Amino acid sequence: MDAIANAATWFIGLFSAAGDTWWGLTTAIVPLLMVFLTFMNALTIFIGEERVERWADKLTKYAVLRYTVLPIMVCVLLTGSGSTPIGMKIVPNKYKGAYIDAVMTFLHPSAGLFPHVHASEIFVYMGIATGITTLGLPAGNFAVRAFLSVIPIMLIRGIITEKLFNLIYKRNQEKLAAASQAVAK
Repeated sequence: MDAIANAATWFIGLFSAAGDTWWGLTTAIVPLLMVFLTFMNALTIFIGEERVERWADKLTKYAVLRYTVLPIMVCVLLTGSGSTPIGMKIVPNKYKGAYIDAVMTFLHPSAGLFPHVHASEIFVYMGIATGITTLGLPAGNFAVRAFLSVIPIMLIRGIITEKLFNLIYKRNQEKLAAASQAVAK
């Protein structure tokens, strides 16, 4: 009987701990995300969407800026979900896949410093931060290191994806040209 009672107590305790965690997130993180997202949207409106787009258009000319600064700024200002439409609008077709790769690379490591960018990633970050703080280490240092380490990764992935896209595109164009010539004969 003791084993059954202990198992039942553990089972209920599991849900109690989950409820406490959920309540903590609801009262701490959700309001933070809402206020920060409202601030960033207001800032974008204040600056002017046209100005933001013109500035972003200038950044697409250089690979280093296209795969680092542009995704970071667009994600921070417009969140992760807003970065895709703006990228589809301003990034030239031959760079779109690589731009999206850089954006997606940025989403998780940015959660510690910019939780509004991709709100669902905050749960992953909080799990890691809980482990770090349990060890007596500051979670802020981890957030900064994660953010800084993702920047060169975004650049490398963007450049590699761009090169692969161009290679595949060139091959497909050659196949289409060969097929057109074969049909013409």
